[in-house]
Amino acid sequence: MKVTVDIDLTPEEARTMLGLPDMQPMQESVMKRLEEKMLESLDEMSQPDYLFKRFFPVGMQGMEEFSRMTQEVMSKTMNSNKEEEG
Repeated sequence: MKVTVDIDLTPEEARTMLGLPDMQPMQESVMKRLEEKMLESLDEMSQPDYLFKRFFPVGMQGMEEFSRMTQEVMSKTMNSNKEEEG
């Protein structure tokens, strides 16, 4: 014997029937906070000195570090190309 039962419930009704908590208020709160943070970041990025501060956090020392890092990457790339050819 085979019995089929169809239950037509909305997601809210199903959640209530199964005793699950309503997470919508918390989700709305988190999404609102996330939106605020993203808008703050966009405002910050529009400032002219944003990239300079990000790439060179300690002035000249940061510039020197960035230059050294770039040279290392280029050197490793050149060495790997030579190894592949040789």
